[in-house]
Amino acid sequence: MRPVSWATCAAVSFALSTATRAADLEQQTPVQTVGFYALAIGINGDMGVGGSSAHVDMSASDALDDLDFGARGFYRYQAGRWALQVDVIYNSLTGKEAESPAGARVAVDLDQAMIGVDARYQLQQVLELIIGARYWDYDVAIFGPEPGAAAQPTSAGQEWVDPLIGARVTIPLGSNWEVVGRGDIGGFGVGSDSSWHATAFFDWKATDQFSVLFGYRAFDVDFEDGSGAGRFALDIRQSGPAIGMSLSF
Repeated sequence: MRPVSWATCAAVSFALSTATRAADLEQQTPVQTVGFYALAIGINGDMGVGGSSAHVDMSASDALDDLDFGARGFYRYQAGRWALQVDVIYNSLTGKEAESPAGARVAVDLDQAMIGVDARYQLQQVLELIIGARYWDYDVAIFGPEPGAAAQPTSAGQEWVDPLIGARVTIPLGSNWEVVGRGDIGGFGVGSDSSWHATAFFDWKATDQFSVLFGYRAFDVDFEDGSGAGRFALDIRQSGPAIGMSLSF
């Protein structure tokens, strides 16, 4: 009889372990997770409203100084291999220093809301595929270089929806720790010209239900619509550290 090779044994072992993990995924009871986190968002890029333009270059710590209000959270429902997640970010910032194309100092007020809704399919314990959409809502006001309260801003708002595709990877680090990375790309000319998002964080499971999260998030969007007085343009990247908590039940 022909001896069984090491490679054959390894292949059979891998197939059996994969089948076992797949069965575990199918038999999982539904789990809901709610999370809240603080996110310091630095901003770098260009904004345009009508005939006014501004370049913003602000660190995460500087953005916190100008933050009037911020809210961030997510909800996840998972049943077997399938999951649904909703992610919400809202920021209101005022008085951010910026620079016009001519080099003059200007100020920018920015209100933004981002709501992501996506469905996920778990190929393996460590890998999810993501498809969904992200709603963007921006209100921008650019104040000219004139000092004092008499300066009148050029302001406008715009909202749109980007389709997105992406993936999420979870790497266990012992019994209570894991590293989670998620990335997606979107827009494709449907809403924005292009957009992307990336997140990487550590998840410390203090208990079976309660986790502490800390890591880094980044968003990038390139959007332009209208012309002349009706022009609205954004080509910005927002990124910064995040810390939060989640509760599963």
